[in-house]
Amino acid sequence: MLLYMKIILHNPSHNGDQLHTLGIVKQLINDNLDKHFIIIPACAMYLFNDLLSDKVIVEQHPRPWHTNKNIVNEINFISEIHDILWNYHCGNIYINMWKLLTQNNYNWISLVHREKFVYSMLKEIYNQTGINIIFNCSNYKELIPVLPYINIDLIREKIKRYNQKIIFFYNENSCSGFENEYPNNINEKVIQDLIDKYGDDYIILLSKPCNLFHKSLKNVESEFGIVPVIDAKNLILNANIANLCDQVYFKNNGGSFFILNKMNIENINNVKYFFIDAGNFYNSIKYDYGLNIELYTI
Repeated sequence: MLLYMKIILHNPSHNGDQLHTLGIVKQLINDNLDKHFIIIPACAMYLFNDLLSDKVIVEQHPRPWHTNKNIVNEINFISEIHDILWNYHCGNIYINMWKLLTQNNYNWISLVHREKFVYSMLKEIYNQTGINIIFNCSNYKELIPVLPYINIDLIREKIKRYNQKIIFFYNENSCSGFENEYPNNINEKVIQDLIDKYGDDYIILLSKPCNLFHKSLKNVESEFGIVPVIDAKNLILNANIANLCDQVYFKNNGGSFFILNKMNIENINNVKYFFIDAGNFYNSIKYDYGLNIELYTI
């Protein structure tokens, strides 16, 4: 039986990190159609659906994410190299996509100059192993994610029947603890502010249920049956829903950063985005990705 050299693209991190590496994964696969790839993400497997073929498969990560933490299902080579950029092992190349995104990066969501970092890594791989992996990318904007197609016809029809303007609020919590910086429930504060300002004229659609009640409040779980799942299909659906709304409010968390894809970015003339944060994330979102956002002050 013939054994092929494989390129294993593994990623131990959570949803946002998986999203921001999607364009790099796609570029590597498209530029090396003669090679075999195994994608091993710790979550958000649905992101890679459009890339699968007889030479590209997805396998389960030994340390998958469940809710807000990794669990260890298995101890193997990948579980031991979660903080190493690349390895050559048993004739195969292992590339840690989380490190490829974050190593020597001024913040974890930025793709600026990542193409140069990828070139440098691949040159190192070639010099040490003789394995030539192609990467034809001249501009980091080519690496901005394109979400896999998902049918939202039924959702679109129901939204049309609202016959009202819609605000979408990502009332998600960050695994990195952004919400802990605030003494009170930041989600409920924002929701109440939106009710006070827009409750008579808008539908306020939430990415998950909340403890507040108002005639204008709805959420994607009760409206469309969208619940959190490890493959992140729900986050892709939410990004598509946000693209149909009039205003979108979001915070510093990976689930809401799914709007940093070409579909949502190219639709900014129809949707107004408001970001509940500042600093490097604001700069990356506005200037690196090109999403036209305004700051929302808490």
